[in-house]
Amino acid sequence: MSNIEWTNETWNPLIGCTKVSAGCKNCYAIKTAWIRMHNPKMAERYAGTVEKTKGGQLNWTGKVNQIWDALEKPLKIKKPTMFFVNSMSDLFHPSVGFYFIHRIWEVMAQCPQHTFQILTKQAALMREYMTEWAPNAYGSPYEPLPNVWLGVSVENQEAANERIPHLLQVPAAVRFLSCEPLLGPVDISSWFYPKHLIGTETCNYEETEFSILQQDLHWVICGGESGLHARPMHLDWARSLREKCDAAGVPFFFKQFGEWAPAGMHRSGTPGKFALAPIDGVGPIIEIDYYPRQFTQFGYMVLERKGKKAAGRLLDGREWNEFPNPQPTPNGTE
Repeated sequence: MSNIEWTNETWNPLIGCTKVSAGCKNCYAIKTAWIRMHNPKMAERYAGTVEKTKGGQLNWTGKVNQIWDALEKPLKIKKPTMFFVNSMSDLFHPSVGFYFIHRIWEVMAQCPQHTFQILTKQAALMREYMTEWAPNAYGSPYEPLPNVWLGVSVENQEAANERIPHLLQVPAAVRFLSCEPLLGPVDISSWFYPKHLIGTETCNYEETEFSILQQDLHWVICGGESGLHARPMHLDWARSLREKCDAAGVPFFFKQFGEWAPAGMHRSGTPGKFALAPIDGVGPIIEIDYYPRQFTQFGYMVLERKGKKAAGRLLDGREWNEFPNPQPTPNGTE
C-alpha cells in the first residue's frame, strides 16, 4: 500500500533523479534514497544516486539506476491496482534511454487490469517519446494505452507555461496535472474552456494547433508541501484551481495542506511558526515566529505550521477526492 492518497501502490523500475525546478528544492525522495543506500539489503539498487554536499546537504547525483527485476512487479499482481510509476525517479529523465521506457510500456500493455499514473517534470522529453518514438515502436498513428495516465508537475505559473503545452501534444487516455507542492498562484484557465461548450461548434479553437473535441486536461491534483523545510501554500491558490476545474467539469483532487494550514485563534504574540499570506494571493508569504498582533493582520491571512496530520485534507470543510471517470479509485477514497 502507498501513503500517497491518489494511488494504491508505487512501482519503481528506476531510482535516482536530478533537481530541475523550484518544486524539487525539498524533494522527499532524496532522504529516503540516502537511507536505503546505507541499508545492505537495498544498497545495490540505490548505489550512487545521492551524495552529501560540502555543506552537509543531501542531493541527487544525476545517476539513475535501472532496476530490471522490478519490471515484473505489476505482472505478479492480479487484483486491479492503481500504480504511481517511479516515485523515486522520473521516467523521462534525460539519462533514461527510450529502450528502457519501451520495456516499461510493454509491461503496462500486459496488465490491462491495472491503472498506471506517470508524472514527470521532463515534459519535452515525454512529448518526444510519445510523438516520435512511440509511433515507430507501436504503429502510427500511436493509439494510447487506456490504462496509462500521463501528467506533469506544476508548482507555479512558470512550470505551467513550460510543461502543459508539451503535455497537450501527448496522446494519452488521461492527461493530468500535479500542482504539488503548490508554491504560487497558477492560472490554468487558458487550457480549459467552459463545460457547457463541450461538443458544440463553439468549442473550436482554430487559433491553436489542437483539434479540441473534449477537455484535453482530465484531472488536477493539488497539495501543499510537507517535510522539515516545507513552504506555506496560500489557501486561495488551491481554491482557484478547484474553481477553474469546477467551471470546466474537470475532476479535482486536494491531496493535503502540507505542514501549513489556516491558523486558529491564538493570543497575540503567542510563540510558534506562523506566516502572513496576502489575502489577494499576490506577493510573498512572510514567515514569523509569533502569532501576529491585530494590526499586522490587515490585508493578510494567517497560516500556522501545524504539521501534516493536523493540517489535514479539508478544503473549505470537505475532502475533494475526484478522479477521472470511469476509473477505479485508490483504497480509502470516495
